[in-house]
Amino acid sequence: MGSNKALTALVVALTTISAVTVSPQPVSAAYVCADNKVCFYDGRNYTGTVFAPQEMYNNYGSVPDFSRRVFTNGTNANDRTTSIINNTGWIVLAYTDVRFDGFAWVRIGPDSRINLEHTVVDNQISSAKFQ
Repeated sequence: MGSNKALTALVVALTTISAVTVSPQPVSAAYVCADNKVCFYDGRNYTGTVFAPQEMYNNYGSVPDFSRRVFTNGTNANDRTTSIINNTGWIVLAYTDVRFDGFAWVRIGPDSRINLEHTVVDNQISSAKFQ
């Protein structure tokens, strides 16, 4: 009879311990680039923090200087882009210098995506516009 009380106490104690066990935080989902938007990611394969300029919407607008913009985590967007999604029906040109200049540029076709990792323009993008 005494062993039944001890077993019951042990089961209650284990149940209580398992109820307060801390679970790991879920991994945050990747940012989904909306239709008619252009999204610049600091990670490869469209991961990490993102910069989705309001000025670039469906073949309208440009961003002449990324140094005045930040990713969603607050990091400055200049020279930090590793992948780009263009969810518009238009061509986007991304440049290595401000005001659409520089030693190189990359062309992202309509409704396309590109990884810049291991290219000369990885972490070099400073401005972008629609063609």
